[in-house]
Amino acid sequence: QILDRGAAGTQSELLDALPYPGETEPRLSGTFSQAWNLAEFIRNFYDDYLGIRIDREARIATWAPRIPDSLGSVDARINFEGQGVQLHAAGRGSAQTLRIASDEFTDTLRVRFSVRLAPGATHDVECLLPPRSVLELRVTNGMPVVLCNGAPAPWVESVRRTPPPPPLAKD
Repeated sequence: QILDRGAAGTQSELLDALPYPGETEPRLSGTFSQAWNLAEFIRNFYDDYLGIRIDREARIATWAPRIPDSLGSVDARINFEGQGVQLHAAGRGSAQTLRIASDEFTDTLRVRFSVRLAPGATHDVECLLPPRSVLELRVTNGMPVVLCNGAPAPWVESVRRTPPPPPLAKD
């Protein structure tokens, strides 16, 4: 509904339970743009699909995207202490790119990328994002490489790699 029904970019207050006879979709009703419904959708997108979590006290951003294939690549902007941070995610599995840019940022931020390589298999990489820089994690053939402003990142730590679960035994 938010992307292609009613007033694009909004979510209606109500949705009829069933379509009327002769119609294929339930009707939108009530207020055409319900603020708290839309806010919950946006929170869900940032937290669950985009997977960005910021611990302000520890000054660490953890990024674990779980973006549905149907969305393709995603660009977003988040606010951290009044400063904009740009995010870009593209690809899946063994070929993906995650980019975080701190055009407005004046302090160094610790970033933890958590990439899903296959169902049940993840790789966590932690690095520093200097002020006004671009940090990019590229996964090619399942191997992550971190670049800072186009060059190998100066400080990178591979935190943990979780292998995929073993196949089920056949009887």
